[in-house]
Amino acid sequence: MKQKHAMRLRLTALVAALGLSTALGAQTDSSQTLLWKISGNGIQPSYLFGTIHLLPQADFDMDAKTVQAFEDTEQLVMELDMDDPGMQAEMLQGMNMRGDTTLKDLLTADEYAKVEALVFESVKMPLSMMDRYKPMVVASMLIHDYIEGTPASFEATFTQMAVAAQKEILGLETVTEQLAVFDSIPYAVQAQELLHYTEDDPEMRALFGKLVQAYKAEDMEAIDDYMEQEIDDPAEVEFMLHNRNRNWVPRMRKLASGKSTFFAVGAGHLGGDAGMIQLLRDAGYTVTPILD
Repeated sequence: MKQKHAMRLRLTALVAALGLSTALGAQTDSSQTLLWKISGNGIQPSYLFGTIHLLPQADFDMDAKTVQAFEDTEQLVMELDMDDPGMQAEMLQGMNMRGDTTLKDLLTADEYAKVEALVFESVKMPLSMMDRYKPMVVASMLIHDYIEGTPASFEATFTQMAVAAQKEILGLETVTEQLAVFDSIPYAVQAQELLHYTEDDPEMRALFGKLVQAYKAEDMEAIDDYMEQEIDDPAEVEFMLHNRNRNWVPRMRKLASGKSTFFAVGAGHLGGDAGMIQLLRDAGYTVTPILD
């Protein structure tokens, strides 16, 4: 049971960083696509696209229908406003644990040394510079270790495309709101999860590979199946996904009321009874799949 719990926590940290957390609910539509058109109810025709935040460059591909949808819209809205000049300062502040807790308070000297060695090997930074960071924030920095070769990012690519096209870039939530998600899991539990990253885990690497392949196939049902095998805590799903989805729907209306918008969020936010597709339909919008 302890091993299973550790695996689930490791997976939670991984998919939180990847944006592939599952909705753990019935699929709202069997259509195999990551791109959806949103219309009606007072907004300009817009699109919703499910991203994976990080994957190997060799697996990165943006198909023609997604490029066309992006070109047909006037602005880009992602989870965060990626060109906000104040984002870095806000992120540095939001990474810290509440109070005066440090990683040294949560780990033994031997455990701290193990994490310190891994962090320096992975990101070439001393752990002392991150001593007040939330442990799952530190864990998210180690995701590169699961990626073969050069990593790629849909968010970075969309940002570059928007800058080149002189389109406005906006966000559905603030950095503070996003990082507050990590306050919902006790820091001591997060610290033990971070410690598990010091152990090579072939099962996690294999699962990540399966997730990437399911994403490339635009197979949301397969993604859900993989995640259901490991994440079994409804509370984690609620604060990582569902609460954020509910907050985003009214913000989407405001953002798209005057301009056609290309929305890009983690693919795991789309499906399920409390996913973006169903919530938008419940709010009176027409949401239709864009197929090849």
